[in-house]
Amino acid sequence: IGDDAFVDRTGLTSITIPDSVTTIGDSAFYLCTGLTSITIPDNVTTIGDSSFGCCKGLTSVTIPNSVTTIGNSAFYGCTGLKSITIPDSVTTIGEEAFSNCKELTSLKIGSGVTTISKYAFGYCGALTSISIGKNVVTIGESAFAYCDELKTITIPDSVITIDKYAFSSCDELSSVFLGKNVATIEDNAFWGRVKDVWYCGTKNQKEKIYIDHSNYRLIYNATWHYHKINNYIYNNDATSTADGTKTGICSLCGSKQTITAAGTKLQNPFKDVKLDQYYAEPVLWAVG
Repeated sequence: IGDDAFVDRTGLTSITIPDSVTTIGDSAFYLCTGLTSITIPDNVTTIGDSSFGCCKGLTSVTIPNSVTTIGNSAFYGCTGLKSITIPDSVTTIGEEAFSNCKELTSLKIGSGVTTISKYAFGYCGALTSISIGKNVVTIGESAFAYCDELKTITIPDSVITIDKYAFSSCDELSSVFLGKNVATIEDNAFWGRVKDVWYCGTKNQKEKIYIDHSNYRLIYNATWHYHKINNYIYNNDATSTADGTKTGICSLCGSKQTITAAGTKLQNPFKDVKLDQYYAEPVLWAVG
């Protein structure tokens, strides 16, 4: 579908895209305010810049697992969208791709994405649930800025850089679950009211993170909770010659650790010996 193919067709309410289509061009459906839903066929690999921009009547869209690129402002201002699932095939999400989708409440980003671009989901004021893909390395500038209803966010272990203003003005954001590999938090990345940071690393590791001083609430006001293995469970594997083991789990990240359970060596030497090793001949009694 070529660039500007259906631009500003406000009377267009539905469309069937043929299976032969591989690219939806720039501004192809821009300002089609009457369009309510669309299913993108499985052969499409590219959704162009502003392709569905300002389609305010659009309430649902299905992105197939063939799409690799979602262009800049592709769904900008689609104020009727409620949820978005970005499949694992997508590797690029452009700047402002879903910005200003004011009714968007749920977002799932697949494992193919490594960078969340500038303002990709900025001004999504109703967004309350975000699942960030396990391979995201960089959360870009203002990527989730002004997501007013967001209360908690989990940053996966893959993330290394959280760019400036990434979660700026997320006024309800109070809990941050921070992956253990974050190395840089740029200026005003968490300009809000963060109260608790759940960090799956040690206090010494936290001290090595570069946190710009503008994130003063994150540094000075928030309570940091660190990685800690606890709730050990004995594995019932002790023998008469060796102590058993016990396994603990970190309540933050779920990682497990198995260690020796000192003092659990069995005191009864027959505990781990087969009975037939101590077989005795039966005694025959004669009745006189």
